Amino acid sequence: MTPGKLVAFVPARGGSQGVKGKNWRELGGIPLIKWTLDFALTSDCIEKIILSTDSPEICEIGSEGQLKSLRFSNLDEDAIVQVSKKVFIHKRKVEQAGVYSLISEVLFDYTHKNRLNEENAELLLLQPTSPFRYSVEFEKLLDLSHLQSGWSSVVSVKSVGGMHPDRMYKLSSDWAIPFLDQSLGDNRPRQLLESLYIKDGAYYLLKTENLLNRVLLGNRILAFMRSGLRTVNIDTEEDFTYAEFAARALRDLGV
Repeated sequence: MTPGKLVAFVPARGGSQGVKGKNWRELGGIPLIKWTLDFALTSDCIEKIILSTDSPEICEIGSEGQLKSLRFSNLDEDAIVQVSKKVFIHKRKVEQAGVYSLISEVLFDYTHKNRLNEENAELLLLQPTSPFRYSVEFEKLLDLSHLQSGWSSVVSVKSVGGMHPDRMYKLSSDWAIPFLDQSLGDNRPRQLLESLYIKDGAYYLLKTENLLNRVLLGNRILAFMRSGLRTVNIDTEEDFTYAEFAARALRDLGV
């Protein structure tokens, strides 16, 4: 990929049920949203960062105070304002900023409205809830996307480990009902369970042509493997506590 041709889309709502004020809460002394913005700002392969938010607080962090709360509140919904050489603020529509709103709808609308051209054939979705990324890893993801053809999206994944569907149950009142057929028993060693993976939320490399057709991932998903402390995805207070531990450990390791 030619350096400087990727648009990074960073979705950051003001509201959060699991962790209040999550996107501007400090992680390792830095607002959570800044981890993702700083990563995108240092990448030579990203020419533009779209910070999509409904929050004046997040807007001020992303614009480093250049777009004050009053000005943000006066912006029309769906407006896009440049606040630095690479960063643009996208004021999220109210109906697309609720608890159950789908980020895919925001992406579809943004892509359609801005008619991203062939120079921006791919869009990089970076979720702030996955804060730990680094440039060498990102370069490997881009290399993978160049080596493989015919993919509809590239998605970062990690092993489910012990949280395996073969060990899961549904609850009916006080009764535990196997989620899957457990005729072979749910206490088999992990090594005998089928290898399964889950999206870790760090990277989504998407095709613009698919987004214009209201398709997010498509049916040819190329997996980019990740593992270790960096794969934390913050959704709960417990996740945030683990992320604090990960941030300290990664800092001590110098990575």
